[in-house]
Amino acid sequence: MSSINVDVSDLDNVTADIILAPSSRLEDTPAGLKVSPSVVSSTRLEVDLTYASAGDALGFFYLVGTNYGAGAWANPHIAGRVTAIMSSELLSGPAEYFDRTSLYDVITFNSPNSWVAVDLGASNLLTINKCTLRNRGTEGGDNGRAIRNFRIQGSSNVATNNAAGVNAATWADIAVFANNTSMATTAASWGIYDIIGNTNAYRWIRILQDGVNALGDHHLAISEIELYGHLISTASISPSALAVFVDASTIKALVSDGTVPTNTTTPFGYLKFTVGGVNSWLRFFR
Repeated sequence: MSSINVDVSDLDNVTADIILAPSSRLEDTPAGLKVSPSVVSSTRLEVDLTYASAGDALGFFYLVGTNYGAGAWANPHIAGRVTAIMSSELLSGPAEYFDRTSLYDVITFNSPNSWVAVDLGASNLLTINKCTLRNRGTEGGDNGRAIRNFRIQGSSNVATNNAAGVNAATWADIAVFANNTSMATTAASWGIYDIIGNTNAYRWIRILQDGVNALGDHHLAISEIELYGHLISTASISPSALAVFVDASTIKALVSDGTVPTNTTTPFGYLKFTVGGVNSWLRFFR
């Protein structure tokens, strides 16, 4: 096994990509690189956000809420890391989509083709493969308005983050759901929606209700949204965020010959460094 020791005191010559993805994403055999994550600034984050359970801490909005792992969670809309816009606001406001509770209902007026759109941020492109939506909580007592007919859409050309900008943009269907009963009509129930075959990444995502809800009207009434999939981000990731994504307890070996040491399982991620134009990877195992 070969490795390279690098003096990282000169950060102008060292950049890092965090790549948490299956080993098949790499086309060549990487060389090991010994470097301290605490003194490296990341320029690119590529991560597969994989669903585990409804309300988990593994989706995009939770990740951004922690500032990519750099700090404690905060509502990403209030923190200005994402921007949600509603077609109309009858109850509550768009920040409540990301507050990780169903205590506050978010509901539009009873208008056909009601929607909520979210700007994931200028640094982020997400290829969605799963979406979770939560039914209204207890406020109002009419939780029968579970979503049934809707489209998940993506856009790359929203000029302004307001209703006019959303309406003027070009939207592509990522997934279409018709008479879908995944979300129960009981309070705070989750609907889990698989998105099959999507290969396109978007900065803006919209949920467009293009039919009636379970109660037969056009109120878009959901209390939580979470998205999963493959994220590519050019956000500035702090050294402390590196420490979160690269937990020292998961580092088992440096690998340069493509083999898996006997004390590990399948590699789950890499730290990729570019030093003097040469790429090297530090490989991690569970």
